[in-house]
Amino acid sequence: MDNPLNSDILHFLAEHPEGISEYDLLRGLAEHPFLVSLDCGGDLGLFRRHFALMNGLYGLRQQLFEEGWSLFISALHIRLVPSSGSGESQCLALDDPLASYYLDWQEFDNTGEDEVKALLNGFWTRFDAFEHQAQALSDLGLDEDADWRMIKRRYRSLAAQHHPDKGGRSQDFIRIRRAFEQLARLRGKGA
Repeated sequence: MDNPLNSDILHFLAEHPEGISEYDLLRGLAEHPFLVSLDCGGDLGLFRRHFALMNGLYGLRQQLFEEGWSLFISALHIRLVPSSGSGESQCLALDDPLASYYLDWQEFDNTGEDEVKALLNGFWTRFDAFEHQAQALSDLGLDEDADWRMIKRRYRSLAAQHHPDKGGRSQDFIRIRRAFEQLARLRGKGA
């Protein structure tokens, strides 16, 4: 199916050669009859508008590539640039799961209110886990690139140092233990 948004998307991209965010693009297209027809309100309506826009963008990306243009797509920055001819095939990966997802209208048809809720819950769960991971790593005095072996080694060192039986403060030991347990859960390891 040809996406009825495509010509209007191209118009906005031409007006914003520096790029545009998905939010601003959706806002600019808010009154487009196709988007209005898809909007059923709530989170499902938002998902449908988002899906239709992304379908248009990924479809255009394929078409424009053949015409010597590169369309870079991310939620925060969508930009159309002339193809440089070198290494541009990277922008059009053959196995792009996002493109495959958004170019398949069955995904749109098969996504209802319950699936959107599950998607949103999954997002917030991952976001919350990321926030907790950063704090847990900080509590252990580790960088975000620490692997599991480094985490275990650091935990054992700090636990031995701060254990109440060895003269440490129980509050410090508990904070260190909670950080370790949080990281173990996030990485699917047994604490």
